[in-house]
Amino acid sequence: MKKFENLFHESDYSHETLFFNTSSLISFNKDYFGECGIFLTKDYILILNKKISRTINYAGIFDFETKNTLFGRKVIFNIPIDNLTVEMDFNFDKDRKQFLSKLQELMENKENEIQTIIEREEYIQEQRKNMPYEELKKLKELYDLEILTEDEYKIKREEMLKDYL
Repeated sequence: MKKFENLFHESDYSHETLFFNTSSLISFNKDYFGECGIFLTKDYILILNKKISRTINYAGIFDFETKNTLFGRKVIFNIPIDNLTVEMDFNFDKDRKQFLSKLQELMENKENEIQTIIEREEYIQEQRKNMPYEELKKLKELYDLEILTEDEYKIKREEMLKDYL
């Protein structure tokens, strides 16, 4: 694993925070790339060896399966957005279990983060629907007619918009 850690630290991804790392045999769409370092960051899986440097965004992983073979413990990812199947073949079941446990945790965190963003955007859109457009127009008219000073206008406008922006 040390050789892959060195590759990681020499890579463009060295600034990323690592949550887990291990190694396994890797193939992409049945093309075999040999042993690779697997690094889990906040947003993606990073797969590295001297031949390849590949990231797989958690949002692109729709399903995966596990499969036991005579000599290995596989995890197979289907990533339709990239038309990609990734096979990871772990030597030991404990390595695979640790990898899957941490991956599931990170994917759930990412899903929650995305859901929070979606809910926030929906809230903002709903607030904008309820924005007091007519009242703002009237306020602007009062300012244009010089009934309100610029300071009074700005204060009142900010007060009216504080819940919407």
